[in-house]
Amino acid sequence: MTLLSLMDRARSWPIFSVQDCAKWFPSDRRSAILLGLNRYVASGHIFRLRRGLYLLNQKPYPDTFSMCSRLDPLAVMSTESVLHHTGMIPEIPFATTAVTPAITARYQPQEGGLFIFRHVKPELLFGFEIEKRFPYSVRIARPEKALLDLLWFHRFEHDPDSYLAELRLEIPDHFSWKRFKEYAHLFGPLLAPLSDSVIRYFHT
Repeated sequence: MTLLSLMDRARSWPIFSVQDCAKWFPSDRRSAILLGLNRYVASGHIFRLRRGLYLLNQKPYPDTFSMCSRLDPLAVMSTESVLHHTGMIPEIPFATTAVTPAITARYQPQEGGLFIFRHVKPELLFGFEIEKRFPYSVRIARPEKALLDLLWFHRFEHDPDSYLAELRLEIPDHFSWKRFKEYAHLFGPLLAPLSDSVIRYFHT
């Protein structure tokens, strides 16, 4: 695996793993592949996103949602990232955020910024669409679910109305209150105080 051969492969798959390299270069031993990857990280030709996952240092880089989905293939883009992406909150999030059935984790690689994965029970991993961002498939929560995911992590707020006012939410025309209520029911009674406040506060 030479640098030129790796770059040629990675141009079509710029976020790649050690396993990808093993498929691309089947005649190379794993130890040689790891040695080469460490060398190319040191030379700045590739970035290490996390252990075993790399990014080709060639602009334009894949968007952060694509990076996030490769950092954790089980994750669904959600909470502040999706709410800002859909215009529901004005503030630019300080991190790319997702929910995952895996353990809570944070990554801050050299490129891409901060990525935060928050654990949810597997039964709460619903309400998303798969968006193709070539060559990747990214799972992105619907706005109703992204809002409920955010509320879930703030379900013990003592003053729900004050918390909602601080969010400065803007509900778009395509937001489905029917879907929001159906999804809220699946979260169970712990979320009811906040989800009911959203309905009372915004659904006129």
